[in-house]
Amino acid sequence: MKPREENTAIGRAAGKIGAATFLSHVFGMVRDILFAALFGTSLYADAFNLSFSLPSFLRRVFGEGVMNAAFVPVFSQFRLRRGEKDASRLASNAFFTLALFLILSIAIAVLFAPWLVDLFARGWRGDPERMAVAVRLTRLLFPYVFFVGLAVLVMGMLNAVRHFTLPALSPVIFNLGMIGAALLAFRLPPEGTSRIDLFCGGVIAGSFGQLLIQLPMLRRKGIRIRPVFHPADPEIRAIGALMIPGVLGIAVIQINLLVDTVFATFLPEGSVTALRFGNRVMLLPLAIFATAVASASLPSLSTQVAEGGADRAKGTLAYSLRFLFFFLLPAAAGLMVLCRPVIRLIFVRGAFDGGRSLDLTASTLLLYCVGLFAYGGIKGVAQVFFSLRDTRTPVVVGAVAMVANVIFNLMFNVLSRREGSHWRQALPGF
Repeated sequence: MKPREENTAIGRAAGKIGAATFLSHVFGMVRDILFAALFGTSLYADAFNLSFSLPSFLRRVFGEGVMNAAFVPVFSQFRLRRGEKDASRLASNAFFTLALFLILSIAIAVLFAPWLVDLFARGWRGDPERMAVAVRLTRLLFPYVFFVGLAVLVMGMLNAVRHFTLPALSPVIFNLGMIGAALLAFRLPPEGTSRIDLFCGGVIAGSFGQLLIQLPMLRRKGIRIRPVFHPADPEIRAIGALMIPGVLGIAVIQINLLVDTVFATFLPEGSVTALRFGNRVMLLPLAIFATAVASASLPSLSTQVAEGGADRAKGTLAYSLRFLFFFLLPAAAGLMVLCRPVIRLIFVRGAFDGGRSLDLTASTLLLYCVGLFAYGGIKGVAQVFFSLRDTRTPVVVGAVAMVANVIFNLMFNVLSRREGSHWRQALPGF
């Protein structure tokens, strides 16, 4: 395919993914609105958001992050050389290898949940009730990683065969599970844990639906998942070899979010929830544009590298970055100017008040948006390194960023304690 045709194909695919992702995030925002109305920035909201961040870390690192970045180039190039039958065998092998890994990871996490919560909720050690709720919710939520991790792998398989719409729409099902649970929770008494327990059940149901809806399309595209488990196969070893350093590279981004959450536990009640809501709003333009372009460009980059080396991929990278910055820079400026009205419009209702909850969340969104264009640029550039099977460079860059994040977290946390409530309200994410 000629460079102009390749760019046009990427643009069209990114448009489809962006539209589907926008719809998914609309449902995600409805989910968050209902959650905010149910729990506000209360103890249960903080406990859920901390507990949800732990399995989400595992999902993002070993699911949509590293697994796809390692799987799609290997699968695309293997399919190009060996054909559909062998490609189905590789897909099946990867599916069942990942399934076993996720089962073992979930079992370990559930067993050591108290230790995990104690590690990441350092600021809650003096609050036994909040710690106990967080431990119980962590054990309830971790099983969702099994379904959503496999769903994300299937998403990568479909993207590798240039089918983007259904994978991008599948998170809608995940959000619908939580929306349904939230609507039912309004009928339960606000006292006790029945509402939050039901919401956790919606997370599990939604993740199962996200996997289930993609499997028929995978079969229609000629990829049939059958019981195959040979983790020693060369292709699985190649994927694993890419994943090991890739885990470190993408994990540092997710570790940064966990570090922010850890430091937020030392701040007033509601800071963990404000951090998550601010991040969620910032992720909307990032997902619509950056994730769409990254997902659409990876198969093309992988094929270009296989056929013509790195030089062949330069034009695609330049096109992807221009596309990203054209949309992300205005989006960041708009959200920074309108952070308070946006948060007020989306969240202020029910248990989420227009005073302290609004202040915490709006200030968090403001500061997240400063780095919005950089988040998008990372997604665009990282795909080239994964296509080249170079995972060392993202590791080094990500490690430097992680160290800087920890230093700034420590610095601003100290400042917040010295300067009083003004700093704590203005910088809840640090």
